[in-house]
Amino acid sequence: MKSDIKVGKGLSSSTADLIAAARAVADFYNMNLSSDVIEDILKSIEPSDGIMYPGVTSYYHKKIEKIDYLGCLPGLAIVSLDEGGIVDTIEYNQKEKEFLQSEKEIYKVLLSELTYNIKIKNYRKIGEIATRSSLMNQNHNYKKNLYKLLDICKKVECLGVVTTHSGTCIGIMINQFCDDYQEKIKLTKEKVSELNGIIDVYYSWDLQSDEYFRKINYI
Repeated sequence: MKSDIKVGKGLSSSTADLIAAARAVADFYNMNLSSDVIEDILKSIEPSDGIMYPGVTSYYHKKIEKIDYLGCLPGLAIVSLDEGGIVDTIEYNQKEKEFLQSEKEIYKVLLSELTYNIKIKNYRKIGEIATRSSLMNQNHNYKKNLYKLLDICKKVECLGVVTTHSGTCIGIMINQFCDDYQEKIKLTKEKVSELNGIIDVYYSWDLQSDEYFRKINYI
């Protein structure tokens, strides 16, 4: 099996491989393999983040259990900087991390706000929430270029920054529906390219344009 998802970057490469293998077998045998069944299979293998569902979910990654299905968020571009190196996700998740009670309360509020704003597609607020979460994660998986990307984000007037919490990537979020999108993504890529790292651009997924998932109910 081949994949174009980079390994050890916090982009769910191993989980994506497992899900792809399960769905390939299901397609071969003409089976309707639901996301719930795939979820049960993964519970005995490794942590996951809910990518077996077609869209955005809030997820207990260690329990392998969905909290809520939030829908899709089309039209979002992320200019990503990979700072290099790899993070072993299984090893990372096995280490106990100390969270203050105050941190837990803030994360709880952020999750509630994110859930609401994804459902109503408030891109500006989503960017703000992602930025706050990224800054909090500096205590657990430090990104040396985060503050430089924050500066670029403010100068170009993008939505916010996002990080792979158990990986090596940082991204600047841009709304593809804004009038000056082409100018913003060009300028963002130019400024990020001045930093030390590998640049990629990722795009969010619109379920309505994906014939495969519109035919099969995985939600």
